Amino acid sequence: MPLKWRLGDAMREIEDIYLKVRELLSMGYIYAPASLASEFDRIYKASDAYKGLSDSKRAEHDRSVAVVSSLLDLCRDLSYYVTSTFNALKDVDSELDKDKLKDLFGLLTFLVDAMTEKVVNGWLVKIARDMGGIPASAFDYYNEFKEKWNALLNELEIRARRLGVEVSIKERAKELGVIAR
Repeated sequence: MPLKWRLGDAMREIEDIYLKVRELLSMGYIYAPASLASEFDRIYKASDAYKGLSDSKRAEHDRSVAVVSSLLDLCRDLSYYVTSTFNALKDVDSELDKDKLKDLFGLLTFLVDAMTEKVVNGWLVKIARDMGGIPASAFDYYNEFKEKWNALLNELEIRARRLGVEVSIKERAKELGVIAR
């Protein structure tokens, strides 16, 4: 493994990954996180679990929706800046040592870690489990997202390793752990 990497070469090595992360966060796909959050909230508010909540618990849920919406906006915006930065660096012909390259990859791993921990596992999975089950269509859309997201995370780690950089993604999108109705 080389001790130094050409910056442009490293960015080209992971270009398709950071572009796919941005696309998943910013496009209006039915399985995109923003669409899933909206759908899960709609389903939850129509559920017996929600109807049985006290007013204060309903207000708490509404605040959590606002927080998730803000996190989704932040992650989408960060993905734009990460993508713009990485695209600009593709044309840079300087060398980076392994530690600096790892720091640069940290921009992308921070984004996917925050998204996975706070939005996907911390909210989507929790809401689905609170309901005990969700409609089959929402279940399928989540699974489609989960497969695409986890594949991107796995590929990011593989490509980084190929460059001699050990990046660690904290967690993967979890199974919902509920039944599809």
